[in-house]
Amino acid sequence: MLRIIAIQLLFFLLPFLIYGFWLYFTRRVVNAPENWKPHMFWLMVAGFIITIAAFIAMAAFSGAPPEGVYTPPQIKDGVLVPGEIK
Repeated sequence: MLRIIAIQLLFFLLPFLIYGFWLYFTRRVVNAPENWKPHMFWLMVAGFIITIAAFIAMAAFSGAPPEGVYTPPQIKDGVLVPGEIK
């Protein structure tokens, strides 16, 4: 779960990182508020759109196949065998 949150946070911060690199490479002051304030709303919108797209892609392309058969967790020979989808 922590991995998923970290990846989604990275996707949200991606527009901010790209804009920061753009400011740096165009030799503008990166930490000057006047360079960030006018663009903050659109950077957040872009971050949310990328995050939502990443959630949709993760839901569509990860996980078990829909035709899989679920086997619940069992105790065999005193050892807990986790559940799985085959």
